[in-house]
This record gives sequence, C-alpha cells and structure tokens, in this order.
Amino acid sequence: MWKKKCSGMGIPLNDETTLYTLCFADDQILIAQDQDDLNYMTRKLVEEYKKWGLEVNVKKTESMCIGGTPQNITLEDGTQISHCTEYRYLGMKLTHDGTLDAAIKDRNVQGRKAISMMNGILWDQSISKSLTWTPRGRRRRGRPRKSWREGIEKEMEERELPENLWLNREEWRLGVGKRRRTL
Repeated sequence: MWKKKCSGMGIPLNDETTLYTLCFADDQILIAQDQDDLNYMTRKLVEEYKKWGLEVNVKKTESMCIGGTPQNITLEDGTQISHCTEYRYLGMKLTHDGTLDAAIKDRNVQGRKAISMMNGILWDQSISKSLTWTPRGRRRRGRPRKSWREGIEKEMEERELPENLWLNREEWRLGVGKRRRTL
C-alpha cells in the first residue's frame, strides 16, 4: 500500500524502476527528489508503520537534503524529525553537499589506522628470530631439549617432507597425513 502511495517519487533508475527506499536490517532510508516528496513519503511511512503496530523512533531518525536547504520534517502529531549535515549508512559517509570527499577521507584514515596497527607486527624482529632461536647454556629443569624449530625440522625429515612443500597444498595434505613410523 505504501508503495502505491509513493509511486512516482524517488529517483528513476530506468523506465521501469524507481529507487525510493533502501533497507538494511532495521534501518530504512527514504530517497526523494525534493523536500516536499520526502515530507509526504515520511508521513505515509509513519502511517503505514502505525497500521502494523510499529513505531518510528524519532530521536534516532534524521533527514538530510542533498543540494537543497536543510529543513526539519514535521509529522501530523507535531513531532519533528531533525535534519543533519552528514550521515553514515553501511560504513559510507554521506554529506549534504553530495560529494564523496568526506567518505574518501574517512576511508583513508581507517586504512592508515589499520596499517599503523599492523606495522608493529609486520616489522617485529622477534618473530623471525623465534623461528631460528635455540636455547643457550644449560636448560632448566622441565624444559625441552630441542627448540620448536628443531622439532619441526625433525618431523619433516622423518616424514620425508621437503621444506617448500607448503607451496603445493595437495602434496602438503598428503605429506602431513602420513603416520609416524612405529617400531
């Protein structure tokens, strides 16, 4: 019913299809060509929700007009939906001027944060040292006689596995599946 009331509004994609709403989980975005259509669509959507016993949370609801003058939307019961200058939907930042500059800048910042967090791990010298490390001096009571690397090399030698076997996944599966030789 709501679709019929709002037919012709929204943004035409082609001759047959018009985009007037985006839905994801419990979020819904109304898309209109002008402020009047957005006001009408919002009022009709709230009416339709009330018929089904649902309620729009006006405190969490915002409106944004791209390229026009920002206005609040007034519903029939007098409550107002406030306007905003930027909005985040599915990780993308939308701004009132219609450009993606803020979204691109935001993605760059997120990428820099991720790289700076990974740099500590990627450039850590102790990771490469731990593969070749062997304990010096006398071992403490309860400590293994060989290092982890020596244990791995011994197992690979016993199973006749070449060092670069990990490059071929099928052969690796066959080689790793070999049972230990028992006496």
